[in-house]
Amino acid sequence: MLDGFLAELEIDSNLFGREGLRRRIDALDRLDFFLGSAGPRSGVAVRRAVTMRARLDAANAAVYDTIREEIRHGFVADVWQWLRGQRETELPRPGLSYDSLDEIVSGLLQLHVPEMELPELAEEMVFYQPTPVRHILDLIERLGLQETDCLVDFGAGMGHVSLLASMLSGCQSFGIEVQAAYVAAARQCAVGLGLGRARFLEQDAREADLSWGTVFYLYTPFRGTMLADVLQRLGEESRRRPIRIASLGPCTSEIAAQRWVRSVSTMEEGRVSLFEAG
Repeated sequence: MLDGFLAELEIDSNLFGREGLRRRIDALDRLDFFLGSAGPRSGVAVRRAVTMRARLDAANAAVYDTIREEIRHGFVADVWQWLRGQRETELPRPGLSYDSLDEIVSGLLQLHVPEMELPELAEEMVFYQPTPVRHILDLIERLGLQETDCLVDFGAGMGHVSLLASMLSGCQSFGIEVQAAYVAAARQCAVGLGLGRARFLEQDAREADLSWGTVFYLYTPFRGTMLADVLQRLGEESRRRPIRIASLGPCTSEIAAQRWVRSVSTMEEGRVSLFEAG
């Protein structure tokens, strides 16, 4: 089985170009499975598999380097079109699982996960998990973000939402995150890609200045009284000016229950919901 699969890869002349990225990722997953399994196979097959894995990794790295250079030179439309083409389906699949698009964006952003032990979160804060990329692209498209917008991402983690929003729409973005190591990783990525409009603040969301935000995003970063406090602050902001809110996960129902918001999208479990206020 491994020999046949390797033979297919070795004669595929279209595998190593830019458009073969998704296929290479799938191939790498299969090779990792083969190499990690305990089934019998010859030493020759193992060496061929290791060599092929190295070739596929090198091809992926070359694609990521090229696209990162395009981002630094402002070829946003080209990158946006390319990312859209990497989606598995036109409409985002519901749910919070990850897919190949997350692996692609991980290779593109090259965020370095902190190796240090992170401080323990406060009781009502939720353990960080990045928003699946398919939902980030859906959010950017449905909000119609413009350069005049300022997106605020509560519990930004390492900044996937803020980085992609600024990269693909040109909007200003602020990621608010209490973990210093995550903030440092996001800032390093923004500098490396020349994304000067993506900024990250090490701050408690209850204390952050929200006056500059036009769009606020929550992927259930906290719950209970902390979520209630932040929603109260957003309600106060909405009495001063119109704002928009996007949410994903369990916090969506609590946002929808606020008297000062109105839903502007169909409420679908496992998909970003949009609200307006003010």
